[in-house]
Amino acid sequence: MLTLVLNAGSSSLKFQIFKKVGAKLTPIIRGEVEAINLANSSITINGKTEKTSIKNHQQALQKSFQLILKSGLIKNLQEINLIGHRVVHGGEKYHKPVLVNAAVIKEIKKLCVLAPLHNPANLAGILSCKKLLPKFKACNAMKMAT
Repeated sequence: MLTLVLNAGSSSLKFQIFKKVGAKLTPIIRGEVEAINLANSSITINGKTEKTSIKNHQQALQKSFQLILKSGLIKNLQEINLIGHRVVHGGEKYHKPVLVNAAVIKEIKKLCVLAPLHNPANLAGILSCKKLLPKFKACNAMKMAT
């Protein structure tokens, strides 16, 4: 069982993949995409950096997944059972992790005015996961931590 944890920022994407061993989560992959939509973009996975062109958060996540699979760190993205994503501002409605569904996504869009540098990128990370990991289309396994 693998858990993907994301933190999409305005021009970065940080992530870790944890493996559940007994009752403990052990980090097996740590990565970061820097300078999204800038000339000097790079992806670092477990300390190995590759310079590349990254236009948006979806492409950042897609290229990260490609490098992870190419490295053999995991065999298949279907091994990911749970996704968690940090959202900076949950307004007065969200004070703890929640399951992300269409209503929550709609609310995060409204809350972008409270954290205009962060919430739009956080939402981009959530939507990218939905697109790139089809089994999560229903969002019933994604959590938002405010």
